[in-house]
Amino acid sequence: MTTNAEQLVDLIREIVREEVKKQDSTVPCIVDSVNDDGTVNLCILPDLDTVVNRILNPNHIDCREGDTVLLYKVKNQINNSFIIINYSRRNSN
Repeated sequence: MTTNAEQLVDLIREIVREEVKKQDSTVPCIVDSVNDDGTVNLCILPDLDTVVNRILNPNHIDCREGDTVLLYKVKNQINNSFIIINYSRRNSN
């Protein structure tokens, strides 16, 4: 049998977990391809088998297939995200 104090602690933990899920976050990604409209198709690391399509690139950051970029997810939602930096090291050939 749990006490009232344990129930309160469990409730607080659950509230904190739910709030953390809503926080903005950044995740590293690999560019799969760049679309004609400037959006980018990405694989969110470490899952290289799933491609997330048409991610916004509002700052027109130079992206090429294989680049590593940082994705900013507003309220941790992939459908509300955009590229904020390309930090890959690729040859300029």
